[in-house]
Amino acid sequence: MKNILLLLFLFNVPAIQINAQTSVIVNTYTPVLAFDNCGNKIVVEDASTFNAGDTVLLIQMKGAVIDSSNTSVFGSITDYKNAGNYEMNIVKAKAGNTIELKNNTIRQYDVPLGRVQLIRVPYFQNYVVTDTLTCLPWDGRKGGVLVLNVANTTTMNADINVSGRGFRGGSSKNSFSTTLTCFENDFTYPASSIRAADKGEGIHEIGFNNAYGKGPNANGGGGGVGHNSGGGGGSNAGPGGFGGYQLEACGNSPFDNRGMGGRRLPYTLADNKIFMGGGGGSGHTDNTGGIDMKGGNGGGIAIIITGTLINSGHKIISNGANAEACDNALNNCHDGSGGGGAAGVVLINANTYTGNTEIEAAGGKGGDLVIFNPGAGAGRIGPGGGGGGGLIWFSQNSPPANVITNSPGGKEGVILQNTGDPWGATPGVGGATTFSGEIPVATIPFKPAIDSVRINKAAINCNTFNFSGLGFINTGSIQSWQWEFGDNSAAASQNFTHTFLISGTYTVKLIVTDNNG
Repeated sequence: MKNILLLLFLFNVPAIQINAQTSVIVNTYTPVLAFDNCGNKIVVEDASTFNAGDTVLLIQMKGAVIDSSNTSVFGSITDYKNAGNYEMNIVKAKAGNTIELKNNTIRQYDVPLGRVQLIRVPYFQNYVVTDTLTCLPWDGRKGGVLVLNVANTTTMNADINVSGRGFRGGSSKNSFSTTLTCFENDFTYPASSIRAADKGEGIHEIGFNNAYGKGPNANGGGGGVGHNSGGGGGSNAGPGGFGGYQLEACGNSPFDNRGMGGRRLPYTLADNKIFMGGGGGSGHTDNTGGIDMKGGNGGGIAIIITGTLINSGHKIISNGANAEACDNALNNCHDGSGGGGAAGVVLINANTYTGNTEIEAAGGKGGDLVIFNPGAGAGRIGPGGGGGGGLIWFSQNSPPANVITNSPGGKEGVILQNTGDPWGATPGVGGATTFSGEIPVATIPFKPAIDSVRINKAAINCNTFNFSGLGFINTGSIQSWQWEFGDNSAAASQNFTHTFLISGTYTVKLIVTDNNG
């Protein structure tokens, strides 16, 4: 891991000496719209804050494929594709919103479907955290990631906190319907349904037809369903908890149509992927005059690269957000509550830790239900499930001294006026701490696969020529040759003899295609 630090600090970027923080967000962000592998160029939405020599992080936030059948396996991840891939690189040049990267990318990315973003990473000689350091909240296209890159010493005089800045909690609108829709029990409903609530956001880009229902959206918690069951908690390294059961007055209680917790995301050194915490599912709501019972947002990703971390009792935090409580006295609410957001990821590459450092990646609490009024024929209604714990990842191969880690699952919501009855809601499961993490760094300068193409010709007579194609490559191999002779004729071989039927001047073109297309 020391080698990785050395590579990062050799970047051709002026070092900045900083004694006081002027902004709580040090990074800038832009969605990636297109990727030209042949030219090592990316087209972004806004390149105004990026310049030649900048260190950048390229990261894919979504793009996983799930099982979308209306069964208990809904939301199971069948293919991660390139979701979670990330790497450091350098900007070589910029023209408008096209950015040319200096080094060969070492991971693959699904652009634009994978919600890939480019993040500018300033390089500091020393850095003092004087106010809470955070990241831009994830908005569906950018944000959710903090990258702090410090050559020597980072001094924490305040917290580093990306809690609640990851995937967004489910947020279905209250239908204000007075008709009971009891015993709804499907895993998937369209977003237009009033019989189910919104799933939390996760690493799968959910479509309109599957956006609601109790099945999870990969690591996003499942939504509550009719009537008034609670939303499931989001997940990350630990799975989210179930939401609570439906309205007791529906009968056949308890009827199990709880919003399911998000699916756990596995982390391995070989895959080296990182993910934001999943959003909690929304509780099912319909109370006239009530509000939307949103799920909690997941935690963001904090990547901290420094030689020495000096701490005076402050925390590094990426917790999932708590879901709002349903309180009839405050918000005219007597509906299912949302699930808590899952914690995010804290990845630290530091050589030395001075002072005690506490790192926290805890799941958010499921939404409570305050009111309990069995005399009015209502009875119990589903609280929200707890969010799963996150991941804490060190560059060392064992726990660093003076560092305390804490990644519990979030507590389940309860019915406060019924002696804290969870009514089927369950807590999220704790996350994980792992070691020997390496931040992928692109270090090999880019060269085009095809260096040049040339044409040799030899006349056989006035109008017949032998054409020979030459393709010089840096990497890979040539897969195809395509001649265009300028007289509406063509050939598909490296060497070809062609006769021009009419005297004149012709433009001959040779197209060479490499193994990357």
